[in-house]
Amino acid sequence: PTPTVRPRVLAALLTTLTVLGALAGCAPDGGSSSTPTSTSPASAGPGATSSAGPSTDTPAPGSTVAPLPGGELPPGLTLAVVVPSSTADTAAAVTEVEAFAAAHDASVSVIAPDAASSRGEGSLLDPETLLGDAVAEGTDVVVVIGGDLLAALDRVSASTLDQQFVVIGAQLPEPTANVTAVVWPGADSRDGSSPEAEVAPRVGEALAAGLAAVVAEATGYVIALP
Repeated sequence: PTPTVRPRVLAALLTTLTVLGALAGCAPDGGSSSTPTSTSPASAGPGATSSAGPSTDTPAPGSTVAPLPGGELPPGLTLAVVVPSSTADTAAAVTEVEAFAAAHDASVSVIAPDAASSRGEGSLLDPETLLGDAVAEGTDVVVVIGGDLLAALDRVSASTLDQQFVVIGAQLPEPTANVTAVVWPGADSRDGSSPEAEVAPRVGEALAAGLAAVVAEATGYVIALP
């Protein structure tokens, strides 16, 4: 009897093991939650980048850039225009600024060597005094005509970082984030040698480009007009 019993026991044991194995295969996978999903960084493709990372399209401060696409300037902008001297050329430039302001519902204060100092101190022929008077106006933007005030602007702008400046027809040797320059061929000097006669005819176009950059908070660049 013994030889016939053992095969039956073995067969029953194999059947039991087969059933248990099938049941184990149907059980839920408790470790499935660790599998990366489509939102996991591990599942991103090799070319994917994080939206929180720095943009490689942003130019470095002081870079030369093209003007921003044209757009409407907000009404009510206040400008203080600083001119280095009272000449026919600077007068023509100021006239262009005033015409631009009138067309865009902006207001203009002119700071010139022959105007009374709002602070009542220092020499009006001192470029830093002129710029200081312009900053004291509390306007949205201080506009500097030509390159004769560059050295003074370099110092004043560095100490008044909350004031936005737009330089027309010249650029700082070492630009800062609150100074935007607008230049074009023949009026792009870093040392103040550009003649003011080349500035006045393009003041309107240059001012539009500079103010558009300020409004868009894209400041600190050199905007190159064609």
